[in-house]
Amino acid sequence: MGAAILYDLLMEILIPMAAVVGIVFFLVQRMLVSKVMIITAAGAASNSGSPFSCPASSSVSLISQELRASL
Repeated sequence: MGAAILYDLLMEILIPMAAVVGIVFFLVQRMLVSKVMIITAAGAASNSGSPFSCPASSSVSLISQELRASL
């Protein structure tokens, strides 16, 4: 009987803590990914070969960039 109560109490603590850890992990990953800049082919030509500078007007989604790379 005591083991069942302890098990229920443990699950009531572990499940919300796992959710909090998952949310924190998501926020950290989102912050890191938001710092990645995507350079278009036209933007790369105008940047004189610098892979680290990206014009503010170039906006290409990551999915379309990956699709073009896979073709």
